[in-house]
Amino acid sequence: MTVDQVACTVHPDQPAEGRCERCGRAACLACAVPVRGELVCREDALEEMGALEEVAPPPPPFPPGTRDRVAAGLLVLAVATTLVPWHRFGILTSILSAWTPEGGWWTPVACVALLAAGAAAVWRLRGGGRRAVRASALLAGAGALTTVAAVLAAPPFVSHSPAPFVALAGSGGAALLGALGLRRP
Repeated sequence: MTVDQVACTVHPDQPAEGRCERCGRAACLACAVPVRGELVCREDALEEMGALEEVAPPPPPFPPGTRDRVAAGLLVLAVATTLVPWHRFGILTSILSAWTPEGGWWTPVACVALLAAGAAAVWRLRGGGRRAVRASALLAGAGALTTVAAVLAAPPFVSHSPAPFVALAGSGGAALLGALGLRRP
């Protein structure tokens, strides 16, 4: 807001687009209503239209922030780890071997959960709102839990590469950031 701009009476963090031609209150885009060629505030517009109950202003948009971008980056990292071998020797030592059930079903389930969480993060970055944050956080948490299950369910002779642990860190961090993002007003 510049010095010569006035703040909205109802929403002080928003610049006023004009003043009500009836009562003189400053009104932002959410509060200003054109009625019969005049700019009026919501209260005067409701009075003019004869509405009996006040209509709540639309909720402010829920744009993606830095936290959402970091969470998406962590999920991209977690999904990328499914492309490399998860074991140093033994069952899952080839490219994309984490997507096969040879090491048990937990490994491909973890890969699908991580991929779904990544898709939800992309949805969030494209303006998906709170539902996308919730979906991304839940799927990232599922990815973290199934990655833990895949590591714990591996045969005792298997030596893990760093990949499943990086996937766990990425998905766990994204789940935590998503949960923190839901607390945002």
